[in-house]
Amino acid sequence: MRTTQRALPVLVAIGLLAATGCTGPEPAGPASGTPTGVAGPTSTAIPGRTPTGPVPAGASLVSCAHVIDHLDAPPADRVVVAEVVAVPVGLLEVHPAGKAGPARFFAKTGMVVRADSTVDLSVPAGSAGRTVIGWGSPAEPARQVRLPGCPDRTGWVAFAGGFWLDEPACVPLTVRSNGRDERVRMAIGVDCPQ
Repeated sequence: MRTTQRALPVLVAIGLLAATGCTGPEPAGPASGTPTGVAGPTSTAIPGRTPTGPVPAGASLVSCAHVIDHLDAPPADRVVVAEVVAVPVGLLEVHPAGKAGPARFFAKTGMVVRADSTVDLSVPAGSAGRTVIGWGSPAEPARQVRLPGCPDRTGWVAFAGGFWLDEPACVPLTVRSNGRDERVRMAIGVDCPQ
């Protein structure tokens, strides 16, 4: 009986250490889910797998732990850009984000990425609608986001997130991967000019 009483606190301590060591910290992100300002995003590393190559300054880093879906191929309502990212075709709906200021609207859209590819997505600093982007759970809004390659997965993976902006706009989104850059225009609340 005495041996059991002495062993119990040790077993409880080992159990607590094992439980906290396995879960890791929660992903960083603003409490409101919207950026506090768009002029100077900060670099935030979200815990998880480290992508190859240096993370660009000011970029938000998303880990493979934030994958919300696995797909054999991109959905039919998307177009593949730079052979690695499938972006939605057509008009994205905007909804009030619940805040005043530069990020008062949000357009929710998942980002579908080839599982084995590290991808940098960015919007220009002077973009229409003063846009910031973010994917992950929760998304960390920034002008640039890195989605990591997840080589332990096959096919395509999806991340939750979208675009924050102060007004509906046609926004240029740059996709960089494997030394290749391509730009696609995103119709967010308004159509892009032909």
